[in-house]
Amino acid sequence: MAKPTLSNDARLRMFVFLILLAGYLLVYINTPDSADGDAILAVSAALVRSGSADISVIGAQDALFEHDMSRMGVFGLDGALYSKKGVAPSLALLPLTIAAQVAPWLPVRATAMLFNPLVTALTGALLYTGVRALDVRPRTALGVALLYGFGSTAVVYTKTLFGEPLAALLILSAVLSILRFWRDGSLRPLVWAGAAIGFATGINLTYLLTAVLLAVFALAPSLRGKATATRLLQAAAAFSAPIAVTLVIIAIYNAARFGSPLTSGYYFGDGEGFNRPFLLGLFGLTFSPYRGLLWYTPLALMALPGAWLLARVQSKTTWLLLALIGAQFAVYASWWSWHGGVVWGPRFILPVLPLIMLCTAPIIERTFSQRGTAVGVSLLAALSIGVQIPGIVLSPYPFYGVLSGRYGTGDMDAVVATLRDDVLTDGSANAVIGHLELLAQSTPFDPMWLRGDGPIAVCALALAGTAGWLFRSRNARPLASVLLICFVVLNLVPASQQDDPSVESARRLESALPETAPLLVASNHYGSALLDIESHPVLSMTAPTAPDDPLAAPMWRHAQALDSRLWYVTWFPPADANNWIEGWLWEHASFAQESAVDGHRALYFDFAAAEADMEVDWRFGDIRLIRYGVAEDSGDLWVSLDWTTEHQNAGDYQFFAHVLDAQGSIIAQQDRPPLGGYYPTSAWRSGESVQDKLFFPQTPDAAALRIGWIDPLANQRLPVTTADGERLAEGFIIIPLSP
Repeated sequence: MAKPTLSNDARLRMFVFLILLAGYLLVYINTPDSADGDAILAVSAALVRSGSADISVIGAQDALFEHDMSRMGVFGLDGALYSKKGVAPSLALLPLTIAAQVAPWLPVRATAMLFNPLVTALTGALLYTGVRALDVRPRTALGVALLYGFGSTAVVYTKTLFGEPLAALLILSAVLSILRFWRDGSLRPLVWAGAAIGFATGINLTYLLTAVLLAVFALAPSLRGKATATRLLQAAAAFSAPIAVTLVIIAIYNAARFGSPLTSGYYFGDGEGFNRPFLLGLFGLTFSPYRGLLWYTPLALMALPGAWLLARVQSKTTWLLLALIGAQFAVYASWWSWHGGVVWGPRFILPVLPLIMLCTAPIIERTFSQRGTAVGVSLLAALSIGVQIPGIVLSPYPFYGVLSGRYGTGDMDAVVATLRDDVLTDGSANAVIGHLELLAQSTPFDPMWLRGDGPIAVCALALAGTAGWLFRSRNARPLASVLLICFVVLNLVPASQQDDPSVESARRLESALPETAPLLVASNHYGSALLDIESHPVLSMTAPTAPDDPLAAPMWRHAQALDSRLWYVTWFPPADANNWIEGWLWEHASFAQESAVDGHRALYFDFAAAEADMEVDWRFGDIRLIRYGVAEDSGDLWVSLDWTTEHQNAGDYQFFAHVLDAQGSIIAQQDRPPLGGYYPTSAWRSGESVQDKLFFPQTPDAAALRIGWIDPLANQRLPVTTADGERLAEGFIIIPLSP
């Protein structure tokens, strides 16, 4: 019996996927390079770790944006910070996020950055199928797919975590499903098309226009063919039902976060919206050297003549492609951020780039029979591939800094936010030219392998070799081997990033927190590395801030509401008056321990406290202990100590509280100034009461509490006197605890 063989098209699709993925590993960076990417990953990580969908972990980074509409987050009903970005990319990212959570060798950010390489390689493989559906030869489909993968802005966006590459895959999938419906008449492709475009609305609701156009083009032939009303209703329902379900889910998601199904978090009242001059935006997306498609993907020049040729044989398909492409340009031409932010080329045109490349198929088909066409296409292809190289090797941020210095105005209402309008027509604003100039100045490379990460280059070669073997193995069934190699490679790439300094900083912070509790980081030091902390729910905020800061205050309230315990990480020194959060914690919560890490202090508090209900009168020099309280639960111990003084203290003294076991050995202790130094003994007023709250977690063997005071300058204990005047030579008291 003959062995089953892989069909030619299936083999070539797999080849496209592997060779593109191999190339994208040479583009790979190990962390999101945008606020959008951080927000998308933050939602996915929160869903896996806590079942929430908030982005409080990147609160500090989000607060750095000067303008509200540049921020990703909005505070929801429960006080958490939620992303205004669509949730679909975060959901699609879940398999990688879960893998990183389960496998200790996979850093979360480094693993997540494989998402768009995989998505774009899948898009290239699907594009091969789409071109073949136009009744052209496999080599043409192969050429179109590879040119899309390496000769368009798609290759640069593989090193991002934006949602547009996923939108490109979904829209292409929906279009091919419509073509299959036209060909076969089955309703199943319509269901798939609806599901794909419905999921795309979870990226951005603007894709509802794409859904409408797809519906019109899908059903119009049936109207002309005089299909029965029942058949039309079935077709309409098959396509629209998945979209309707998605919209309902989005509405519920919005209502749960913000209290209204129509509130997504965008700052429409502050300037976000479709409020830019349409024609200027359209020029910017097409011909402008600043962000015009023709400058960043010269291959697009073939789309119109290609569409003219395609219309002669497949007019319905051509008009569908042109309508979807035109709609994408039209929708985003007036969007306030039509340029897409700090990116490479026209970011918002990326979702229809596969459709543009479909239009070029008739031109590329002619390269195999017309020498003149072959020369022209080859030159254009070489140019388009070459144009991507400056975008691949450098981050867009250094050149954006150049543009800000050259054109910056700070005006968010400008055609290009914060830049002068002449940036649209000045050739020196073109990033291809700008990046080449920066390369000449030895600007650091962006891709990991160019920074000396050898394992990634080896992995890329392994995938490329697998692709070459597959290309030649016409009578083999190599799927299992290919999948195994992909699995190994996709583990090795992020695993090689374990020694990245930012990953190591997250690991150091995590290891400094032995108790599991929410973590509030009041610092910008860690940046997005906080996403790599897996064992604690993490929130972050900038510091210093005022207690009524509109971004810090709700984050602090949410941190208090998350759990009964909290780790607080700060770069402030002890007892700094500007550190209002720490001051509040010392006054209202029970302190447990402090750890030092990376120039920061990590303090652990429990919001509960023992009631000080035991009246006593023990004197430590001029300091009196007048009440104390002890509470125990499941091995945890809370202690409250009420101090007072009858005379002004000359020095700043420190007390110690030692938890002893039955043998008198110390099993836990705190040695510190009262209230963490926020209210030193030299500032106490006669007769007032000062309460210290202490927490000793996991002390099931606690039998007694030893308390005393020390003069740190003299390095000796303060004398202890009981209520009846007896002096204790040991310089401390011992309070037995209940057995």
